[in-house]
Amino acid sequence: MNLYIHTYMDIIKKINKFKKIPSLEYLGCGYDILFGNPLTDSELLVDPGFRDPIVSYSVMFKKNKLFQKISSSNITNAWIRPLIECKRSNERTVVDNLENYKSLISVDSDISASTIDESAKFSLSTNFSEISDLLKSNKKKLYVDKSYCFLLEAGIPLNHTLKLKNSFIAAARKLKINFNKYIENCSVLKYTVDKNSEECKEVKAWMDMFEQFGTHFSYDIKLGGRITYITQEEASRDNKHNEKEVGVGLGVKEKTSNTSGEANVDFIFGKKSNKSKNLSFKHTNILGGLPVGDISNDSEYVKWIKSVYKYPMPIRSQFAPISKLFKTKALKEAYNEAYGFYLGTRFYNKIASCGRLMRVHSLMPVVIFALPAMWSASLALPSVVTFLEIKKIGLMCLGAFFARSAGCCVNDILDKNFDKHVERTKIRPLANGSIGTKEALTTLAFNSAMALSILLQFDANTIMLGFLTSITCSLYPLMKRYTNYAQLVLGMSSSIGTLMAWTIISGGPITLPPIFIYLTASIWPMIYDTIYAHQDKEFDKKLGLKSLALLWGDNTKKMCNLIAYNMSILLATCGYFAKLGDPFYASVVLSHLWMLRQLKTVNLEDPAACFRFFKNSVIYGGIILAGILAGKKDLSLDLKFNRSIESNI
Repeated sequence: MNLYIHTYMDIIKKINKFKKIPSLEYLGCGYDILFGNPLTDSELLVDPGFRDPIVSYSVMFKKNKLFQKISSSNITNAWIRPLIECKRSNERTVVDNLENYKSLISVDSDISASTIDESAKFSLSTNFSEISDLLKSNKKKLYVDKSYCFLLEAGIPLNHTLKLKNSFIAAARKLKINFNKYIENCSVLKYTVDKNSEECKEVKAWMDMFEQFGTHFSYDIKLGGRITYITQEEASRDNKHNEKEVGVGLGVKEKTSNTSGEANVDFIFGKKSNKSKNLSFKHTNILGGLPVGDISNDSEYVKWIKSVYKYPMPIRSQFAPISKLFKTKALKEAYNEAYGFYLGTRFYNKIASCGRLMRVHSLMPVVIFALPAMWSASLALPSVVTFLEIKKIGLMCLGAFFARSAGCCVNDILDKNFDKHVERTKIRPLANGSIGTKEALTTLAFNSAMALSILLQFDANTIMLGFLTSITCSLYPLMKRYTNYAQLVLGMSSSIGTLMAWTIISGGPITLPPIFIYLTASIWPMIYDTIYAHQDKEFDKKLGLKSLALLWGDNTKKMCNLIAYNMSILLATCGYFAKLGDPFYASVVLSHLWMLRQLKTVNLEDPAACFRFFKNSVIYGGIILAGILAGKKDLSLDLKFNRSIESNI
C-alpha cells in the first residue's frame, strides 16, 4: 500500500479512536513574534513563541462507509483537510545575512497578515543571537536544509466573528483605548523598574495580555513533521565546488528517484557532504514524529514518516495580530501603540538580563569573595589610617564587584548548555534564552574593561597578580568537567585577591601574614561552596559533572569540620606573625564555634538550607574582619583630605 494512504488511514483510525486530531490545539493559539522561533527550541521541542489559546472551537466528526470524516465545526467556513506530502531534500540554502535567515524561517511562520512593524520578529528567541553571531563571519558560510512531511491543514477565517476563550475575553476587558495617554506618566524605563505602580496600571493590562497571549494568533496551521539541518562551514574552493554539486542556492535542486522496499516514496535529495573537513557547526532538529537513528538512511527516514502520524506538530503556521479580534477601531489603534511600548520593554529587559548575568541582584557572594581581601587589607593598614587607605579599599571593593561580575559571565557562557538542565540555574539569562552569547560577551567585555581600569591604578606587582587571578578564575567553570576539586581551584584562584590587597595597602613585599590569609581563604570555599553544590548534586550526576559534594557525599559535614579546624589554626598562626591582640583570637574562637554550629544544623538534602548556609558565610567572614581590626594595636583614623595623595596611587 502506498505509504501516504497508509499514513492517512492511520490518522483516521487515531481520530476515530480518540475523537481528537493530534496537535490541533495549536490552531487559534496565541503567538509572540518576538520570542518565536520556527526552527523550535532545543529544550521545548516546539516553537517557543506559542502562548495561551485564544480562539475557542470544536470539531465534529461523521462516519461514512470508508472512514470517519471531519464534517463540520462551530466556526463558519473553517476547514480541516488532508495534505499528504513527504519530501526529503538535501538542497542547502546559503544564508549570508540576518535578513535572509529571518526570511528563510518566516516560510514556516508567516505573519504577512500583520500591519505592524515586524522588524523585531524572532529577535528575542532562543539561539537567535547565536545565529546572528555565526552570520558575522566572512570566512564561514551558513547552510540550511529543510525536509517536510505534511499530513493535515486546518484554518479558521479572519473575516468572520470568532468565539474567543473566556480567559482572553477577561484580559481584553481590562484594556484601555488611547494607550499613548497613559505612557505620559509611565515610561518604558519606569514600567521596567516598577510595573505595579499606580501610574502604570493601564499599561500593565496591555503588557500582561502580550505576555499571556502574545502579539498574534494562529489562523492556519499545517501539521506533520519537519527535519532541519543547519551547518556552518569554512569558505574554501572545495566548498564552492561542493555547493555546485549539491545544488546550493535558492531554487536550485538535484532530484533523484528512489523506491523503498517498504513503500513508494519520492525522495528529493542531493549528494551528501557530511564528510566535509571544514564543518565548524552542525545542528539537526526533528519536529514531529519519534527520534530515529541516522535520518539520512532511507529506511530510518521511512520509519520516521510512519511515526509522524502519531505525533504530528505544527510545522508551518500563519499568524495575524490579535488586534483583528477587536471590534472597535480605537482598540485596534491602541494595540499598535501598546505593541510599540512592548518592544521597548523587551529592550530594557535585555539590559535587565545582562544585569542578572552580572548577578547585580545578588551581591552577597561579592561580599563573601571580598572578605578575605579585606582581612589582608586590614592587616596591612598602618597605625594611622588616612584617606589614601580608605580610597584604596574603596577601589578594591569596586574592582572586586566588576571582577566577580566578569567571572559570572565566563561561568555562564561556558556552562550555558549545562545550566539548561539544572533546576536552580535554568532561569539564568543565557540558559533561558533571554540574551545570547553576543550580549554575554559584550557584558563580559564591559566588566573586564572596568576591572582593568581600576587595576591599572595600582603598582606593577598588583597588576601582575590581577592578571593571574583573572586567568585562573576563568578556568574554574571547566574544572567541574574534569575534577572533583573545583571548589579548591576556586579558592586558590579567587584568594589571590588577598595578596593583591596586601600589596595595595602596604606597598611592600608579601610577608607571612598575607600568606596565611591566602591559605585560609583558599580552603574556605571547600566548605561554603561544597555545601552550596549539594543543591545541584542530582543534576550534576546526570550531566557527568564533578564536585566535592559528590565526592564526599554523606561525609561532607565531617570533611568540612576538618577544614574548619585547619582554617582556625591558619588564622591563629597569622595572628601570631601579625602580632595581633587578644580580640583577634577571641574572634577566631567565636567564628569557629559559629561554623561548627552551622555545619551541624544544615540539612544537605534541602536546597534552601544549603543556599542559606552559603549566604550566612558572610557572618563568619565578618567576625574575622572585626577581630583583625580590634586586634590591631593603636589603630586610629586621620581622614583629612589631601589632594597630593592622588599621585600615590
